[in-house]
Amino acid sequence: MTEHLKPMRSDACGMTYEQFIQSVNGLAGQISELHLQLAESQRSIVDQLIRAQSRDIAAIERSLDHLLDAAAHPVGLELFWRLCKYYWIIDPQATATYIFAYRDMWGDEKLESSLEEQQ
Repeated sequence: MTEHLKPMRSDACGMTYEQFIQSVNGLAGQISELHLQLAESQRSIVDQLIRAQSRDIAAIERSLDHLLDAAAHPVGLELFWRLCKYYWIIDPQATATYIFAYRDMWGDEKLESSLEEQQ
């Protein structure tokens, strides 16, 4: 077998490149599922806070903290965005802090731009 046709091996654990990629994909899927579960655990809380027009800053920020962790998943991001949009009316500065934290954590400026358009 020629050198360029041999399966690549990882020095660290002796698996082929394909096995390594499959392993990483499996882990990424598990992380995504955990983000989804965390987001779904916040759905009823977000709905209740917005429906009741709550001014409970501690509850809103606690939920935003959880959703910030789950915002890598589309469901988590959607809930984070909804709660930020609601919180913006109450405290724009605090909301901006969450938006910047999201951008720093996940590297996405779309959320910030969306909220600025709401003004």
